[in-house]
Amino acid sequence: MKRKTAGWIWLIVGVLITITLVACGGDEPDPASMTPSVNEVQTIEAVREEEAEATEQAIEAEAEGAEESEDGEERIEGIPDNLPVAIIAISSANVRSGPGTNFGVVTIVAQDEELPILGRNNNGSWLNVALADGQRVWVAASVVTVAVDVENIGIAGTVPAPSGSSNSGGGQVPTGGVCSCASNSLNCTDFGTQAQAQECYELCLGLVGTDIHGLDTDNNGEACKGL
Repeated sequence: MKRKTAGWIWLIVGVLITITLVACGGDEPDPASMTPSVNEVQTIEAVREEEAEATEQAIEAEAEGAEESEDGEERIEGIPDNLPVAIIAISSANVRSGPGTNFGVVTIVAQDEELPILGRNNNGSWLNVALADGQRVWVAASVVTVAVDVENIGIAGTVPAPSGSSNSGGGQVPTGGVCSCASNSLNCTDFGTQAQAQECYELCLGLVGTDIHGLDTDNNGEACKGL
């Protein structure tokens, strides 16, 4: 009797195992259902083509922008973009109508502002630069930083003389006396104040590129300190 009971048990177990295997096999996905349709394949290919075209257009646009910059694209009207720049190195700096403190102040420029350099005066002590509105002005080289050697910057085509002066190789400038830059003809005693001597000194630096009268005896940029 026990052997018959054990036989029925094993039979039942075998049937259950068979049912389980059949059930598991029925859950397997149909391989055909995993294959994308023709429409799905075409859609995927179209998306890939659009992405590739967009990437190519972006690369071309970037390359064209680089070419325009190299060819001298203008960021300020009339000013090429590939000029060296003067970066204001102090908290603020006066820019003037000419190369010297005897010229009027046009405006004040803030620190770190970049000004395209158009040229320099004879000795490079002043730089002719352009403002954002395209106006040409002058800034002292001592208050800016420049990434290139100033001597390699061309001399400005026009170096203006102050109002009321004549620029014919020298310049008669009323400063409480007469300042001529044509020859070494003045001494510190010819000026009533140190400011007048300084004005003449800076004028001659801008016009002829040298301290033609020898007013700055210790070469520190200050003329006739004893006045």
